[in-house]
Amino acid sequence: MAGGPGDSVMTNTPIYPPFLWTPKTAEMTTLQVSLKFEGGREGGQWRMDFAKMEEMVTPTTKMFTLCNPHNPVGKVFNIEVGATVGGLVNAWLSSVCDFVLLFFLFFVWAE
Repeated sequence: MAGGPGDSVMTNTPIYPPFLWTPKTAEMTTLQVSLKFEGGREGGQWRMDFAKMEEMVTPTTKMFTLCNPHNPVGKVFNIEVGATVGGLVNAWLSSVCDFVLLFFLFFVWAE
């Protein structure tokens, strides 16, 4: 794991529970940035709040954990979101990406 005691890990919530408790095993804190649901009940979309992510990052933030497809909301983030996350992460920390369905994502993100 990148970082160590006293450092922090950023993740988007809601999230699969191990993303929240795993940093604690390394004596790290978790910065939780809520996903935003936009567009109403019919046709709405979950989106990352990039402004909030930039606002919450600190000098001790060493990692961003990404779950894609996102568990539990089921959102598959597209290549544009991946590029934005990559730019942010490259600017201030390391990243860890949970590609549980790598084969599926390769074809979705490649479109």
